[in-house]
Amino acid sequence: MFVGGVFYTVFGCLAASLSTTFMELYDLNYLEAGLVYLPAGLGGILAAYATGKLLNVDYQRTAKENGLEVNRRSGDDLSGFPIEEARLRTAVPLAVVSTAAVIGYGWALDRKAVGHFRSSSQIKPGLS
Repeated sequence: MFVGGVFYTVFGCLAASLSTTFMELYDLNYLEAGLVYLPAGLGGILAAYATGKLLNVDYQRTAKENGLEVNRRSGDDLSGFPIEEARLRTAVPLAVVSTAAVIGYGWALDRKAVGHFRSSSQIKPGLS
């Protein structure tokens, strides 16, 4: 929970400072500053879909490794299922990607990178 809280805090700080930072660095007006939230929103949508698929794959893999049957119709007996193992298997790579994305985003802002890199670097933290 602590690690999730740290990532949520970082995401909140990025979102809170996004428009004002871009207004100062890139001399944007209010409309343009508001539009900078769209790539991060797109990243969040894509992340929700991709993470759901990844969790399904990890769930099935963990069930198979533990000799449990996955039954989509009647549901699964989760009494012997190691849910922590299935969830943590996915968490570590996502934490690494998220950390790299925030570092890349900070680097882009520090270097005042222009053009598409600004928008694509906003999608990456949203993906985590």
